[in-house]
Amino acid sequence: MKLKRIFAAVTAFALCASLAGCGAAATVSESGAESAAESAVEATPAVTEAPATEETADASEAALRIAGLKGPTTMGLVNLMSDEVASNYNFTMYGAADEIVPLLVKGDLDAAAVPANLAATLYNKTNGAVEVACINTLGVLYIVENGETVNSVGDLKGQTIVTTGKGATPEYVLRYVLTENDVDPDSDVTIEYCSEATEALSKVQAGEATIAMLPQPFVTSAHVPGRGSARCA
Repeated sequence: MKLKRIFAAVTAFALCASLAGCGAAATVSESGAESAAESAVEATPAVTEAPATEETADASEAALRIAGLKGPTTMGLVNLMSDEVASNYNFTMYGAADEIVPLLVKGDLDAAAVPANLAATLYNKTNGAVEVACINTLGVLYIVENGETVNSVGDLKGQTIVTTGKGATPEYVLRYVLTENDVDPDSDVTIEYCSEATEALSKVQAGEATIAMLPQPFVTSAHVPGRGSARCA
């Protein structure tokens, strides 16, 4: 199997969002929302400020609890994980952003690397209790093909693309790139969304799909001899 990179979509894939402070109050709306990010936030009950106790004071001195998603968001935290101060942090990886949202809003996490649109939604829906701390990752999304038929974005017309991130940065980037190249994302291509990048990659490797949009490091992992190789178009 030859897995060929068609193009890289340069984007701010994730922001690092953090709680504004221990016990910060966050009022979350219960009304319906269109995006998956908003739905995840609004499904979380309101957080009330906890009274100061000796137990909470001790907890404030404990290691910071940081969450990341499998892939680029956590890759951006690697230096922090290996630094001499790494013992001051507890890192946990999750497969989907909606697993992180309730924990962050309720205060069970101190910081998290999440998609950019979700970071903005968290800030607005929690009235600033969750704030954007920094931009974490850039330039990580690629269109890859198991074959030799696609050499430009225009060649994607009539094709099926498997990807992840519906209602999040990957979907917005893909739709933008297609539209800017005169490919209608609603009528010229079929976009199938997977729950995780590993699922999208496995479909291409198994021959269930020919084209996928994947983030690093899943593109690089597909280059392993015997399991497929990739080259730039």
